[in-house]
Amino acid sequence: MSGQLEEFNTASVWMRKSHLIEVGAPLADVERIMAAVVAVDPLAVGPNYDQVAFQTAAGIERYRPRAGAAAGTEAAVRLQAGPVTLYFEIEGDSLVLGAVIEAIFQVHSYQQPTIRVSLCL
Repeated sequence: MSGQLEEFNTASVWMRKSHLIEVGAPLADVERIMAAVVAVDPLAVGPNYDQVAFQTAAGIERYRPRAGAAAGTEAAVRLQAGPVTLYFEIEGDSLVLGAVIEAIFQVHSYQQPTIRVSLCL
């Protein structure tokens, strides 16, 4: 046994292996990102729900553009108010995961969006 938990059941819950995807984005990008993602994967949770995602409250993003950035090199750190984080899970293989990541990248307004993927139950 590899020690890696793939799935398990309780009397009430079925836990399955999935990929948790986190995307930081301006609020104005959220609906465009979600439309692109669900065109690739329905974001289903069980047989009764799809398009399941979570969104944080608006926060503050910190960054400093460097050489090669669309904004050009800047000395000062920018503070951008209002970005959110989207969270959702997909159960697909690496091809589905890759297609979802590519869909996000293509519609995101950032030159280099922050996209995190974690394996979870």
